[in-house]
Amino acid sequence: MSPEISNSNNFKRRANEVIPHQTGTFSRSASHFVEGVYPAYIESANGSHFTDVDGNEFIDYLCGLGPITLGYNYKPVNDAIIQQLTKGILFSLPHRIEVEASELFCKTIPYADKVKFEKTGSNAVTGAVRAARAITKRDIIVYCGGGGVWHDWQAAMVSRDGGVPKFNAELIKIFDYNDIEGLEQIFEDFPNQIAAIVMEPTSFEKPEKEFLQNVRKIADKNGSLLILDEVITGFGRTGKSFGSVKYNVQPDMVTMAKAITNGAQPMGAVGVSDKIYNAIVHHDFAPKAAADKQKNF
Repeated sequence: MSPEISNSNNFKRRANEVIPHQTGTFSRSASHFVEGVYPAYIESANGSHFTDVDGNEFIDYLCGLGPITLGYNYKPVNDAIIQQLTKGILFSLPHRIEVEASELFCKTIPYADKVKFEKTGSNAVTGAVRAARAITKRDIIVYCGGGGVWHDWQAAMVSRDGGVPKFNAELIKIFDYNDIEGLEQIFEDFPNQIAAIVMEPTSFEKPEKEFLQNVRKIADKNGSLLILDEVITGFGRTGKSFGSVKYNVQPDMVTMAKAITNGAQPMGAVGVSDKIYNAIVHHDFAPKAAADKQKNF
């Protein structure tokens, strides 16, 4: 028997008057679920459950679209936010927490010597791509992943690509997960033009036949960077601390998003090695064998 969701339906009708797709995040919209059966709006959440605007309680298997790894309303996170609010949240100079958080990040991520915090995972991936293009002096990006609707370079890969210049789409080449031959073919078709391989360590499939290690080798052989998008796979969601750790592959740059804060506030991050950081600063990049990149991994 379906739950009563009259209040959800009412909010959906109201939202249709003022919000495209009833929400600012397309993947949260009612059209992504069974309309008329699944609730459309939430009132509150605690732990692993949420309560909709009609008072129905559900287990939230979506975990807030991924970042709620500790559960909703997690007390240590809530307490830290409340404590900081009493001290202020925006300042004219850096706060000491910026240093402390960066130190903790670099200590936690085995291949990150430096970190650049961003507002979102979209910003983080876009920033990593821009850095890769700058230091390799190449423009083409090879991509494998879910293809979320992020910034312009990424939006060129999905059906909702209105307003994205055509040239942008031509700079993105797609390959399938576990298809190492397809990746090799792209590099053959565009020699010395590929700045980076951008991919999730895993999504709906497990790597087969040392797929990720072979991706690493192809990047090194061709003087391209490997950017691992750990927005989904970071912070224990693969059974290990990160997807790259689980599958033993070393990225040049790694990107993360609001799971850093258990979804409590917008946040993204790009973690890089000292070598890549120095290349970003000095625009001086030379390919290095994968075996030399295993520092602290």
